[in-house]
Amino acid sequence: MDEQYDQKVPLRKQIANDFKLYNSNVNWFVFVLVVVFSWGGWIEIFGIWAELPLIVNSLPEGWRLPSILTGFTQIGQLGSLIYLLLNQITPKHFSLKRIIFLKLLTTTGATFVLSFVWKKTFFIFGEDRSVGLLSLVLVFALCDGISTISTIPFISKFFKKEYIIPYYIGEALFALIPSVIAIIQGAGDDLGCESVQATVAKSENFSNIVFVTNETVLKPVALNPIFSVQTYFLIIFGFLLMSLVAFAILNSSLVKKEKNKEPNHKLDNLCINEFENPLLHKPKNTKLKTQHKNEKIFLLSLNFLITFFFYGILPGVQSYSTLPYGNNVFHLSINLSKFI
Repeated sequence: MDEQYDQKVPLRKQIANDFKLYNSNVNWFVFVLVVVFSWGGWIEIFGIWAELPLIVNSLPEGWRLPSILTGFTQIGQLGSLIYLLLNQITPKHFSLKRIIFLKLLTTTGATFVLSFVWKKTFFIFGEDRSVGLLSLVLVFALCDGISTISTIPFISKFFKKEYIIPYYIGEALFALIPSVIAIIQGAGDDLGCESVQATVAKSENFSNIVFVTNETVLKPVALNPIFSVQTYFLIIFGFLLMSLVAFAILNSSLVKKEKNKEPNHKLDNLCINEFENPLLHKPKNTKLKTQHKNEKIFLLSLNFLITFFFYGILPGVQSYSTLPYGNNVFHLSINLSKFI
């Protein structure tokens, strides 16, 4: 074979060629809209977790709050099962556009309410409980569970497959944005020092004479965050509002030319799309079919284990494992982990 065919294409050139091909198939305005729309998926739930270092010491649940939030979030995942059931019974009333718009509208409004009632408590079953925060967390979890199984079918039905990339970028941002805002805000509560003038009484050894002097001493003071918890939730509300506006624009005539020419109407009743993934294609060969089945079982099992520990166990014990070292350690462990 000729030497020119033996040589591999340089990585830089291959990336440049791939980008040119991708650039010719996408509209960057729509790309940005899909990113903004996608970060509205779970941003309010991740926003609450990022703000826990400031919330946990202000509510009656204390260090138990993360484990309680984990339980409420998992209960809320029943929303996706309810959606699937109702979608099978009455599919005409559960179009993707209608469900996603209702989800965004609900979470946007609920986040605005949360900024004012997050500290609201009621005396229930013998103790004060954070009804304002916990009830809205349940609403968020119900809505976000539905969002997880409806957004990808929406993108695949109305847009080219190239727009799955900005969707995943937006999914990464809904965890990153709250953490960045929380890091800028600061943890607060830990003690700092300030120099103050104080009157100090001193006496000499073996003498009853007392000298009163003015000296500069260090006084412990509580450090306050740059802005309040209420302001933080209002900022998250602003990002959700942008997501809602982006979704409205995506469904307007401004991006009509970007929609799929032949939308797959069957996707209204599906929760996944193949996107030309070879693992989701059914092979004809029996040996390949068995291998294909084993790969799916392995990947699904691995995904279950990772999700079980990362979202089901670790968040609930994080306050007990990090708060003994101070509020700043708790704050940084929660928010810096989103950068990994």
